Amino acid sequence: FNTLLVEVEHNDVSLREVVIDTTSMDRDTAEDMAQVLQKNTSISTIRLSCKRLECKEGRTRKHHVLSTLLSGIKENTSIESIEIEDTDISHELAHSLSQLCARKQSLKNIAMIQCQFIGSGLAILFLGMQHSQSIRNVIF
Repeated sequence: FNTLLVEVEHNDVSLREVVIDTTSMDRDTAEDMAQVLQKNTSISTIRLSCKRLECKEGRTRKHHVLSTLLSGIKENTSIESIEIEDTDISHELAHSLSQLCARKQSLKNIAMIQCQFIGSGLAILFLGMQHSQSIRNVIF
């Protein structure tokens, strides 16, 4: 993660798309990445690969990591597309995504590939999308 963190932090103009595998990312790294994502102006697409974890501790850590990264993405002004892959979208994670959709004016595309919505997650996400004036494509 350190190499990617440095590239994002230095706002490398050739870096238009970022793929982040959050499976083994710890909370501190997620917080560092969220901080640099807030300020980066070259990234237009971000893909969050999130392999499903079976243990409760792993799922809790992953949801915290994803929510932390989404908070950084929310402050970014250049990201137009977000793809989240292979994760369970809980109430809490859906709330973070909903806020992102409602407040982020540059976001045009959102994809949730091989994701499963748990409880009220889908309804919460749709509430945020209703308030978006920029989202044009949603892929499930």
